[in-house]
Amino acid sequence: MSQGANDLLQARRKGCDDFARGECRHGDDCTSLHHKNLDPARHHEAEIQYNVPNEPYIACRRCVQQLRKCDKLDRGGIDDPCSECRHYGGSNCDCTLTPLTYNDQVWQQMMSREETGFDLPPPKDRDGNIGKARNEAGERVGKAKPTGPMPDAKVKLN
Repeated sequence: MSQGANDLLQARRKGCDDFARGECRHGDDCTSLHHKNLDPARHHEAEIQYNVPNEPYIACRRCVQQLRKCDKLDRGGIDDPCSECRHYGGSNCDCTLTPLTYNDQVWQQMMSREETGFDLPPPKDRDGNIGKARNEAGERVGKAKPTGPMPDAKVKLN
């Protein structure tokens, strides 16, 4: 097999979750990819870019998915959205605490980016559209809505 074909095959294989956890017992026989960025033995070689909590119910889903700091816990109640949702969530935003942790989200994002070396995507623009992205031709896939503040009716009144 040529080097180019081998590189293409490597790029299409999924990362090995067990390898990333330091638990893969298959070694070279593993059908999943053992990428150097997933090697737990190398964690000390790189600068730590993210130190994220692994606690559930400390942030809303929008903040966790976009890896943004959430102040929902410091708010006055269940009907009081966090600052991020209040100013950028739009009319369909539902700001409630989620069992999804920042650590879970970082792991999920990292493990789904085999094409880019299992790195994290750049931060999303707060002013970008909410919803589905554009395809390679620049056409919208589904409906994307511009960001904006939540309607006053969805925000807790003092």
